[in-house]
Amino acid sequence: MKRLFCIAVFALCFVCTAVADEAAARILKDIERNLAAMGAYRVEFEVVAGDYRSTGEYVVAGSNFYLRADDTEVYVSDGVRREASHSKKEVTIDTADTSARDIISNPSTGFSVLLEDFDSVMVSSSDGGQRITLVPKGESSAHESVTVIVAKDGKFPKSITYNTASGAIEVRLLGVETASGGVPRFDKTKYEGYEMVDFR
Repeated sequence: MKRLFCIAVFALCFVCTAVADEAAARILKDIERNLAAMGAYRVEFEVVAGDYRSTGEYVVAGSNFYLRADDTEVYVSDGVRREASHSKKEVTIDTADTSARDIISNPSTGFSVLLEDFDSVMVSSSDGGQRITLVPKGESSAHESVTVIVAKDGKFPKSITYNTASGAIEVRLLGVETASGGVPRFDKTKYEGYEMVDFR
C-alpha cells in the first residue's frame, strides 16, 4: 500500500509539472507572437548586475535592431553590426553575431531562443504576474537558469534574469510600444570625426 501511494504521488507530481511546463511554453509563445504582431517595436530597459545599473532602449524589426545604452549605440541591419562608442569616438563594423543568446546582445532573437535552449519550465503566479523558470537543455549554456517575470495581462515580460555562475544579470523591461518610425538606420554623417574600424 505504501509503495502504491508513493507511485501515485509521483505520478501526480509528474502530471502537474507537465501541465505547468505546457502553460509556461504557451505564455512564452504568446509573448513572441505579440511582439511579432507589432512589426517594429521599441523597448525601454534597465540592466542590473550587482552594483552596476544601466538604462537604455532597443528597437527591433525582424532581424534588424538598434540599441542605445550608456555612451554606446548599436545598429544591426542586413547582417552587419555597427557599434558607435561616443567616449572613444569610434565606430566598429563587423558581421552581426547571430549566436548571441541574451536579449541585450541580440534583442531580435534574445527572447525567442529561450524556448529553443531551455526546458524543465515551472510556473508560479504572484500578485506581480507570473514567474517562469527555465533550465538549459545542455551543459554548454552560459546561463545556469533564466527567470522570466510576465505581466499580469500576459502580453509582455516585465523582467528577464540570467543566472550565471558569477551572479545574476537582470534586464527590466520598463515599457514596450510600437515603433512607428521603424528601426533607426546607421547614418555616417552623425559620426563625423569618428574612427571607422572595419573587421569584416
